[in-house]
Amino acid sequence: MCVFNRMDTDGDETDCDRDEENEAEEEKNWLILPDVQDCIGAIDGTHVRASVREHEQPKYIGRKGYATQNIMAACDFNMCFTFAWAGWEGAAHDTRIFNEALRRPEINFPHPIGG
Repeated sequence: MCVFNRMDTDGDETDCDRDEENEAEEEKNWLILPDVQDCIGAIDGTHVRASVREHEQPKYIGRKGYATQNIMAACDFNMCFTFAWAGWEGAAHDTRIFNEALRRPEINFPHPIGG
């Protein structure tokens, strides 16, 4: 997996004032850039409200202030889900879930070929 931030040629972050013609051309070609050629998709976490027993609530209460489950999902560049892992306590950090998915082969977390 990789993180990609669009940058100008001078290394500064891009402005959002690009003309539409250049933007369309970049959209077609961004996957062939060296920084993203091995990417297989995008990954993110989301919190969904959860109903849990009162004695278990503290570990499910995170930044939202109420009980949630943290769900990690990945999708490919066709916007199709390739992975989802639900059930984590709301207090669990996204990095913890991601590292656990990498550590456990039985989860079948998607990896780039050879990665």
